[in-house]
Amino acid sequence: METGECHIEEPLLESSPPLLSHVPVVARAVDGLPAGGAVPDGSRALQRRAWQWALANRGPDGSLPSGTEVARQFRRSERWGRLVKNTGLAGQFAT
Repeated sequence: METGECHIEEPLLESSPPLLSHVPVVARAVDGLPAGGAVPDGSRALQRRAWQWALANRGPDGSLPSGTEVARQFRRSERWGRLVKNTGLAGQFAT
């Protein structure tokens, strides 16, 4: 090396792991419901189905099931059940 010349070693490039963009997801459907709520016709399809279930399962006095009950029926969180019920009551599942 000559004086004034700077030699910098480049770091060794480690082989990077393969991208996981096309990793198949294996999920088991339970009671005919796709795992994770993934349905081919849109992200709200399962929510719409839950709303239809709630309408079909009104109480004797005509009241809707609680959001918690809707969530339990579809094996989802209470928050999800409340979302379905509030969205349905707002008329956003109109068919």
